[in-house]
Amino acid sequence: MPHRNVISWNAILGAYASAGFVEMTDNIFQSMDERDSVSWNSLISGYSHWGHGCMARETFRAMVLNGFSPDSVTLLAILSACSDLHPIPYASQLHRFMFDRMPHRNVISWNAILGAYASAGFVEMTDNIFQSMDERDSVSWNSLISGYSHRGHGCMARETFRAMVLNGFSPDSVTLLAILSACSVDGRLQDSWNCYTYATQDFGIVQTGEHLFCVVDLMGKCGLLSMVEETTDFLVSSSSTVNPIPWTVMLGASKMHDDARRGRMAVEKLMELEPENFSSYVLLF
Repeated sequence: MPHRNVISWNAILGAYASAGFVEMTDNIFQSMDERDSVSWNSLISGYSHWGHGCMARETFRAMVLNGFSPDSVTLLAILSACSDLHPIPYASQLHRFMFDRMPHRNVISWNAILGAYASAGFVEMTDNIFQSMDERDSVSWNSLISGYSHRGHGCMARETFRAMVLNGFSPDSVTLLAILSACSVDGRLQDSWNCYTYATQDFGIVQTGEHLFCVVDLMGKCGLLSMVEETTDFLVSSSSTVNPIPWTVMLGASKMHDDARRGRMAVEKLMELEPENFSSYVLLF
């Protein structure tokens, strides 16, 4: 390593933390002559991601005691490490602690906290923060919708989507993906299609493969295998890149509804695309 500074150390630290080498990550952290917030975040995230919640919380306290200011990355990591605690009281304390130390309380800083709580699954706290915001933008609404969707509250996600539009905010690609996922959770095919056409036609949102895959996946769950096959053929023929996801969706739907012919066809296509991946055979049988 030609330049051993905090940036290069952080790169190594982050790699070991992401790979799950928790003890090695701690050793590297302890051996660093200089640390910054990124260093602390890497260690906290590593502990949190690999199930060492107690160590993550202790490191968070040490970070603050050593004079480093936590940010939205810290908040997301420490919230994820608190699944073994009473979530709402701890989250409330953490929210007050974080926000009291924010130098600029604007919609961007609010959104950072809102997004962290939504990603960590604290739905009630996410809603409370959203309601207390003096200013909101599309990112705020997307965080709330995504939070509801991710935790299986499809009805609340759709209601929030309607409120977003009624309040004059235009949905974007992120909104559409979240609301389609919410419809998939509830098995609401008609709602899914209505939201899809409404967003793409009225708001000009450019559809992506992820959007269509959500719709196709829901078709499969509802047993509309002929539509799944037609849409899969369309996705494959219209895409310039090779993507196994449409065929994986079709295979899962075929297995769910005992359609052996379409299942075998999906396996054949998947083996052409990924000859080293034998998981499709396991799915079929």
